[in-house]
Amino acid sequence: MKPDELTIRPLPAPAVPELTAARARLMGYLASGATERVPAAAAKAQVAFDCWLEQAAQTNVTQSCRKVFLAHEPILKKPAPVTEVAADVRRSFVVTFALGSSQLSAQAQSTLKEVASVQAQLRAPVVSVSGFTDTLGSRETNLRLARHRADVVAAELTKLGINPALISEDALGESSLAVATNDGVKEARNRRVEITLAGTAWGRGTYGGYAYGDRGHSYGYGYGYGANHFAVFFTPGSSKLSSQDIEKLKYVVAAQKNLKPKSVRVVGFTDRTGSAATNSRLSRERAQAVAAEIAKLGGTTTSVDSRPGEAWAGPQDGRARRVEILFDY
Repeated sequence: MKPDELTIRPLPAPAVPELTAARARLMGYLASGATERVPAAAAKAQVAFDCWLEQAAQTNVTQSCRKVFLAHEPILKKPAPVTEVAADVRRSFVVTFALGSSQLSAQAQSTLKEVASVQAQLRAPVVSVSGFTDTLGSRETNLRLARHRADVVAAELTKLGINPALISEDALGESSLAVATNDGVKEARNRRVEITLAGTAWGRGTYGGYAYGDRGHSYGYGYGYGANHFAVFFTPGSSKLSSQDIEKLKYVVAAQKNLKPKSVRVVGFTDRTGSAATNSRLSRERAQAVAAEIAKLGGTTTSVDSRPGEAWAGPQDGRARRVEILFDY
């Protein structure tokens, strides 16, 4: 059954152009397979359009159905083609560090720019960042230094445009040497961070499909029924929101105003690389930062919660370093 024709009801002239354009868009979505892709959304949008048409004919009636149609319209749009990453695609890079340092050299920065450029082309779903040291110093000190080096590289890759949700970070200290040496030996080639682009694409339709990054590889623009899901991702050890995160939260606030959920829950998460105390604090700080920004942008939140140390895959899974914003109806 097609959406109602505009001619079945007398409409005020000012309403005709917008309704005509909206019906044309809706017909386009249905023709491109929206009914098969998102049947519930397609049905709800069509009902909302017919209702909007009826309300427009009654000029003294609040046009609430127009808001419902416009709120569901983005769901009907056909997702941009997703570049599939073959399982055997694997690119590796290495940056090295001065003795006892985690500062990026000019050469290291150049290499990381190359990493970002290659990632933009490959769209690899996993960006592995592993920190190492030579054998000079204690194992505990070297493990901390390796972590710091990995943190610095992950932060720089995020600045260069790589989504932090893709970054899987680890620190191995002196436990995996590029060049075998005895204990207490300086070796520049061991003072390194290895970056690997690899993996297979995440499946659409699972938890983490539209909600976490399938729509043309833009993250945090997710929809659901009963609850709408949005997510913001963080670099390791950080609760700072980037300018891109703030843009996403503007979208969340706009969706809240359009959809009018009964409650908006904010939940912070971490990966499992830190201590229980650190992860508890970090997950709470992330959730509080998101809730504060939502309030600053004119939105509201009903509750702020934290679930530290949850991960979907390995302990360094970048998708675990997130805050979810959940709409309940």
